[in-house]
Amino acid sequence: MSPVLLKIQQGTTFAIIVTNIRDYAGNVLDPTGWKVRGVARQIPENNIILASWSTTPVGTEGLAVVANPDPLPEETILPGEKWIYLYGTPEMTRAWTWYVALFDIHITEPTNLRREAKISKDNTNLSLIHTTVY
Repeated sequence: MSPVLLKIQQGTTFAIIVTNIRDYAGNVLDPTGWKVRGVARQIPENNIILASWSTTPVGTEGLAVVANPDPLPEETILPGEKWIYLYGTPEMTRAWTWYVALFDIHITEPTNLRREAKISKDNTNLSLIHTTVY
């Protein structure tokens, strides 16, 4: 299976949207109040973080938000469904020098630290489309 590629245009405002959040039984999982941490890691090292997002961002981290879905007209939303939005700004991406990164998101329930999930697949990559900033 080839990797899923999410493309980000350098110097733009963007949102990575995570939909269809389900528990292991396939039921809607509402991660409201959970800690969300998204990271882009260097390939092939995987332990070097190139970019990150958090529900409590610090420094250069982008903001991660759990919110109501904003579906397209043809999308079906189940009752209680929430989406995760990872926001990026031009200021955040202008300093990025990488081209492709391994991308994943972890969510952790604050009242039960043993209840956590990795929601993106191991084969999801971010691709940065570099631009000249004047």
